[in-house]
Amino acid sequence: MSNTTIDFASVQNDLLDAIKEGQDFTLGAVKTVADAFRPLTSALPTPSYPENLPTPAETIEASFKFVGRLIDAQHDFARQLVDLLTPADSAS
Repeated sequence: MSNTTIDFASVQNDLLDAIKEGQDFTLGAVKTVADAFRPLTSALPTPSYPENLPTPAETIEASFKFVGRLIDAQHDFARQLVDLLTPADSAS
């Protein structure tokens, strides 16, 4: 077994960079397609949303806000669990 240490921050940063690169590629491709079809789609009626339903943008914002709160709650739970399971003499 080797004594290799993993730089988790570096691995995480590389992963996030790869995800962002993929997202940028996808956004560019969607923009290209949307621009190509804009003359056809501009003649279509603009969708309206019933008063009691959120717009797609509002739905995205509300969903990500909820997920942020959920992650915060899970983070707090995990920290409390580790604190309960960590022996008192090694909790420094």
